[in-house]
Amino acid sequence: MKQLSRIVLINSATVDFYELQLDGNIHFIGTQGTGKSTLLRAILFFYNADARKLGISKEKSSFSDYYFPYADSYIVYEVSEENRNFCVWLYKKQNRLCFRFIDGSYNRELFISLQQALTEGQVIEKANQQGYKVHRPIHNFTEYRDIIYGANKGMNRFHVLQNPGYQNIPRTISNIFLNSSLDGGFIKTTIINSLSDDPFELNLDANRHHIETARNDYRDVSEYLLHEKKAQNIVTQYEMLLQMEDGKKEMAWQIGASYNLAKYKERELEDDQKVIGQKVQDQSGKIGKIEAEFLVNQRRIQDKLSLVKRDIAKANQLAKNYAAKNIQQILNEHAKKPEYETEQSQIEAQLSLLTSNLKDVESQYQTDKQRLETQCQQIILDFERSLSKEKENLQKDSADLLNTFYKKKEQITKDHNGKLDEQKEDKTIVDQKLRDIDHQIEGIQKKPFLKEEVEMQVKKQQELSHKRQALVSEKLVAGIKKENAIKEGEQESEVFGLKKNKENEVLSERKKSLEKEIERLQSELQALSGSLLEFLDQNNPDWHQSIGKVISRDVLLKSDLKPSMKDGNSIYGLDISLDQLQPLEISKSKLEEKLDAFNNLLKEQNKLVEQHQQKAQDQKDKLQKKYNKKISELSQEITQSVIQVDKIDIDLEKCGIALEELKEKAENLKRQELIKKDEEKHTLKVEQQKILDFQEKLQQQFQNSIHELESIKRGQEKKISNRLLELDDKIKSGKKEITEKFNVKIQALQEQRNSFLKEKGVDTTEIRRLEDEQKAIKNKLSEIEKSFPTIIEYKKDSVEYIDRLDEFRQNRKTQENELEHLQQLHTNRINKEKAELKLLQNQKEELTKTIGELRRELSAFDLFSKSHLFDELQNFIEHHDNAEKWDCDQNIRKLQELALEYEKHDKLFTERITEFSGYFSEHNCLGFEPSLSGRLQYRAFSENLREFVREQKIIDYKTEVTRKYAMVLMNIVNETNELLQKEEDVAKVIKRINTDFKKSNFVGVVKSIEMRLQESSDKIIQLLRKIRKFQSENNLNYGEINLFNQGGSNSNNDEAVKLLESLLSQIGQAKSKVLKLEDAFDLEFRIRENENDTNWVSRLANVGSNGTDVLVKSMIYINLLHIFKSNGSTQKIDTILHCLIDEVGILHDSNVTGLITFASERNIRLINGSPNSHNEQDYKHIYMFRKNPKSNKTGITKLISHEL
Repeated sequence: MKQLSRIVLINSATVDFYELQLDGNIHFIGTQGTGKSTLLRAILFFYNADARKLGISKEKSSFSDYYFPYADSYIVYEVSEENRNFCVWLYKKQNRLCFRFIDGSYNRELFISLQQALTEGQVIEKANQQGYKVHRPIHNFTEYRDIIYGANKGMNRFHVLQNPGYQNIPRTISNIFLNSSLDGGFIKTTIINSLSDDPFELNLDANRHHIETARNDYRDVSEYLLHEKKAQNIVTQYEMLLQMEDGKKEMAWQIGASYNLAKYKERELEDDQKVIGQKVQDQSGKIGKIEAEFLVNQRRIQDKLSLVKRDIAKANQLAKNYAAKNIQQILNEHAKKPEYETEQSQIEAQLSLLTSNLKDVESQYQTDKQRLETQCQQIILDFERSLSKEKENLQKDSADLLNTFYKKKEQITKDHNGKLDEQKEDKTIVDQKLRDIDHQIEGIQKKPFLKEEVEMQVKKQQELSHKRQALVSEKLVAGIKKENAIKEGEQESEVFGLKKNKENEVLSERKKSLEKEIERLQSELQALSGSLLEFLDQNNPDWHQSIGKVISRDVLLKSDLKPSMKDGNSIYGLDISLDQLQPLEISKSKLEEKLDAFNNLLKEQNKLVEQHQQKAQDQKDKLQKKYNKKISELSQEITQSVIQVDKIDIDLEKCGIALEELKEKAENLKRQELIKKDEEKHTLKVEQQKILDFQEKLQQQFQNSIHELESIKRGQEKKISNRLLELDDKIKSGKKEITEKFNVKIQALQEQRNSFLKEKGVDTTEIRRLEDEQKAIKNKLSEIEKSFPTIIEYKKDSVEYIDRLDEFRQNRKTQENELEHLQQLHTNRINKEKAELKLLQNQKEELTKTIGELRRELSAFDLFSKSHLFDELQNFIEHHDNAEKWDCDQNIRKLQELALEYEKHDKLFTERITEFSGYFSEHNCLGFEPSLSGRLQYRAFSENLREFVREQKIIDYKTEVTRKYAMVLMNIVNETNELLQKEEDVAKVIKRINTDFKKSNFVGVVKSIEMRLQESSDKIIQLLRKIRKFQSENNLNYGEINLFNQGGSNSNNDEAVKLLESLLSQIGQAKSKVLKLEDAFDLEFRIRENENDTNWVSRLANVGSNGTDVLVKSMIYINLLHIFKSNGSTQKIDTILHCLIDEVGILHDSNVTGLITFASERNIRLINGSPNSHNEQDYKHIYMFRKNPKSNKTGITKLISHEL
């Protein structure tokens, strides 16, 4: 037998060192606080390896800290079996508890040397030296438990018990030690806790919350359905308000866009005005520059023309003067000068020959004669010089006169032309204006005023008409579609219902078949208790190969046959060969396996039913939602069409009125424009006549001025010409007088020479003839010599003036043409620039007028910006977009009218919402806010309601609430099933305990022990069972339509609501917030003590004496541990476990003996604790525990140790 045979404490807890043998029933005696429980917990830790399940309170030191205060604190467990022993070494390493398995028997020297505990390393080193194998450290307690209970195949050599499903064993050992209550409820709790570490609990508080939520949601949906029509009306009115808001926003945007355009245009036009003003100024400056430039060019050409005219006048005057001097004759005479000089030389040669003998006389004569001639020439020259200054002055005055005349004439002409040009320019402008006005009048007569506005209004009217026609058509089409959708939905829903009903029938039949089979198997299992089959299983495990081949199933399940075992293989004396027969396949385990299989199939079938039901409901909801949404959308579309048509009719009426107003306004504008243009034309005609009259006057003044100037010029020229003639006559007469005077002197001198020559015999006649010829030639040469300056001057003047007269005349013509061209260019250019200036001035006037209009629009906007309506729509007004027109004032008036209409509708709308929202409670499932305040909350409510109605969310909510009720119900049923399934597990354990008790030899006065489970009297449990039954009976019917369906039977749905309401009420009255497994049933005991039968009671305290109560509880615990140890196996288990029971001193000695025997029969050894010693012969080892008051150390003494 495998068992825990020894525990050794080394520096552990309050024990320095002690070895305790555990290879039998052990009794610890000692007063309270001496360390009995401390040692029992150390033993318990070997089995459960769970510091939380040792019964150490939180206020005390933990197991790790208390039992292992030092690095050399150890607990060593020795496990013995027939052929080998091994040790479990428990210590603390790196502040963590650690297990090591040592393959070998306990040896004190491995841990103690020289009265001192060895370190971990020393222990391992010594163990290796002595041939012990020390395995790796194990820190994971689950891994440790897997090893000692045989779940770890790799460490199979160290198992105490071969049981992979061992979890109930350590739990049961722990619960036996920790649970000392005598109440049957605590035994029930121990059994439950032994089945699982985490016992199932049903959270009543969570379920209460779920039920309340489902109930409140149901009420909310019902309330909505009652007032659904009001919701639809609110949505319709809200959408109308939204359209009006959109209209306000659009109008606000239009106002903002118009304002932006007006503001932009104002800045733009102001900039344009500045630019145009600057252009007007620049154009005026440009005209001034052109005038100045023209005057400079005109002056330049006129100066050139004056010079040319002066040169022509001078050339004509010179030609005239030279003609008067007979310049041609002079030139001819000058051309004969060489001839005269030759002839003079010949005469002088002849005279020289005649007077060769009288050279001195001749020479004297020539000298005197030359002297007289020179004097004569000098006197003539002085005389001419005296008069030439005056002549030059007169000639200069003549030239100045001519120059002055031309200048004055040019200035008069210039002034006249300037004035005339001004008038011409004014006349040109006026003429152009008249032509423009005529053209404008013609354009005004042809122009359709407010064309864009009229066209826009006509277009809007046409668009509205088309839109109205389209909406009417859409309404008709939507109506037809709605009717078709309703019919189609009804047909498809009917087909779907038929199909699902057939599927439900198939699933229901399958479920009923499985339930019948399960019921049959459960009946057979219940019949096993006390049956022949149970007897054969217990007394002849191999019965399948013998009687099992010839006995019937019904006979095996009978419980009234009173079987007994006898030797031999015959059946009532008949001995047959069984080799050709097949054994009957029936056993409790097989029936349980089959029942489990059918239960699983039923669960799967229920799951399929639930899935099918859920799928069918989802599909039906989807189908209903599909058509309801479609019908709702079509209804909404029809409603919207009606609203839109009504709105369009109003807009069409407004549009017609606006169109008539525009036409009338256009006619008035045309009439005003024509009157204005006629007035402008009349004014221009008057101005044109004034310019013509003034031009005629200017022409007359110009001609008079020219005639006067020419008259003055002619008078002055005549006066100068007469004076020049007088001077010429004076010069001629003076020269003649001087010449005659000197000729007399020369004649006298000649006569003196001739007289002298005659006296000398010279032919004087010849000489006189030659001298006369000489004199004549000389006179000619003298005249030629005198005229030489004139010839030089003539040649110079001819080159510079006379010969260039044609050139001068051509230049004059060129200059005159250039002047005329310049004047023409100037006139054209100045007219063009002045026309441009006038155009700019007109543009400036138009800009000024437009800016004035813009500022009136902006003023209207500024006034509007101070209003509350502006503050409301400021975000829509203030943007950066521009409109096509800047009609702020008109748009503001339209917006104000729309705002007034909106306020009336909004007030009524708010009242309706307040009424509707008051139907719902706080935190309703539909998300409706019942307490509304402020525009934002009303708006949010309206938006949510519109989305709710439009998307037909009520269908989802109806489905969801129905599903929520079903889910709450199903969840409660599932939790109840799980709870009651655990009850079945407990029932199985109770049945096995009862079976074991039936086979037992009872202790002392106790003759029999029996336990049973009874349905709980708890009202919540009763309701849960009722709900479970309702769900089982109506699994395919509940929620099939829905909680809000107006057609069909609602009895199941009503019953479901009532059940959940009752459960909610009971949960509210319950003291506990959770429902545990032990609340689901009551555990009752039936004990026969001597001749006393307790019948069925729920408390062990009612069974005899107090010692009897403890005895019964101990026997139940021992039996429970035995059942879990065997795990349902019929084979004998070769493992001894310990049952730790503290404080058993209350039991009578005979009961203790019987209890030890009862445990020993099940291979369970007791380790008990009590203050005093008793039944010493029943225990293999008895230990006395004492506490040293000074050192607070526990002293342990072995009082008895013997073989039983």
